[in-house]
This record gives sequence, C-alpha cells and structure tokens, in this order.
Amino acid sequence: MKKLFVLCCVVCLQIVTAQNKFTVYFDTDKYELSEPQVDSLANWIKQNRSSKIISMHGFTDQVGTVIYNDTLSQKRVQNMYHLLKPYLQIRDDFELQSFGKNHDLEKDQAKNRRVDIFYLKEDELALENQILGIQRQPISPHATLAEKVNNAWVGDKIELPNIYFRIDTFAMLPQSKPIMDELANILLQNPNLVIEVQGHICCQPRDTRDLSTQRAKQIKRVLMRYGVKEHQVRFKGLGSTQPRFTIPEQSEAERAANRRVEIEIIKN
Repeated sequence: MKKLFVLCCVVCLQIVTAQNKFTVYFDTDKYELSEPQVDSLANWIKQNRSSKIISMHGFTDQVGTVIYNDTLSQKRVQNMYHLLKPYLQIRDDFELQSFGKNHDLEKDQAKNRRVDIFYLKEDELALENQILGIQRQPISPHATLAEKVNNAWVGDKIELPNIYFRIDTFAMLPQSKPIMDELANILLQNPNLVIEVQGHICCQPRDTRDLSTQRAKQIKRVLMRYGVKEHQVRFKGLGSTQPRFTIPEQSEAERAANRRVEIEIIKN
C-alpha cells in the first residue's frame, strides 16, 4: 500500500490534473534525480521559464512499508520544489498534504517512482484563477481600494474614486491626494502587481485634445514620484468610447459617471 504526497494549491484534484503535466522519475529508494533525469528536467525548465507550477504529486512503488514510502514520496516532492523554485513561478498557496489513499499502480514499477509536475503555460496565466476553479470572495460595496485590488483577477477594472483635475487640463487637484496615497501604497507593497490606468471623458463624442490619455499619463507620473516602479503602471486614454451613459448626458451625475479614471489589473 502506498500513499500519495502532494505539494499542491488548495484546488480540486479533478481541476489540477486537467492541466499541463511534466513527470520526472526516480531510481529505487532514491529521492534525488539521476543524471539523465536532471538533463530532462533542465531541458523542460529552459522551455517553460514563463510557466507557473500549480502543484506536484509524489509517488512511490509498492516495495517497502507504508511509513517508509510516505517519507520517501514526501522527500521526492520537497526535493523537486527546492530544485524548481529558483527558476520558475510557483503558486504561493502550496501546501504539503497526504491524501491517505493508494494510487493506481502501473505494472512497470519504474513509472510509479515519480513526481508529476502540473503547470500553466504563459498564455494561460491571465485566466489562472478561473482555470483552477478558485471562487471570488464576496466583497462589500464599501470595500477599500486595497480590498478591491486584492480580490481582483487579471482583466478586472476598478474605478478610482475622488480623482480630480482642473477643468480641461490634466493638472491634478490636491483633493486627489488621499486616493493617490492609497494606490501608491498598494503598488509599493505588491511589487508583482501591474496595472493600466485608463482615462475617460464626458460630454463630447470625440477626445480631440487626447485629454483622457494625458490624465492617465499624469496619474502614472504622480505614482512614479511615490517610488512606484515604472513597469508596474501602464496608461491609456479611452476618450468617450466607453461611456456609461449616452452622450450628451442628461445630468451632472451622468457626466461624472462618464468622466472617470479606472485601473485594469494586468498582472497580480
């Protein structure tokens, strides 16, 4: 009887096992790779430097006691984790877990002495949470900007409240400082976070002066002054191409809704 040790994120097995998989094999009673397997692993790493590991499953063959094989499979997974960590992204929410069940043994015992590595390719990372079946946490309408960002997925847009500019200019008014302080702090505390600042205008069908772009660019400039890394902030002007209310608007509330600044989560 053998147990399966798993280094995994907290997701359902049926979801995890549907992902891309790479396997390394071990000699009998060994938890370190043989030279041919080291070469195989190195070649896989070279081809997947932009991929992200989501879990690792360790197995043993049927030789030996349950306790012995539990320890051996755990060492195999731990060894692989330490080998891969310097080179590839690995989800933060990994844990070492024993399922306490037998796995389906292959007739070829050599195939049972292995670690399966499950991973997402670069073009899948934008939908990482959706692919893994991770559910969004309910969030209050009164949540702080930090709470909204922490709960956001790649592609989500979040409106920045209380950003004010002088009329017909990109000069930011002092009343904008509290939300800029908060946004800068979020970016400084999350160096892997990348956002795109998107500017919108109201009242006219065309942004003839490209004011929306200039305002979005100004927000990036201000964030740089806080010490935010340049690569963390992109900017784009969308003019009046995405109004919430038909132009011309019927009230100041509608104009304010159209005249807004949003951030889109590019990477988190």
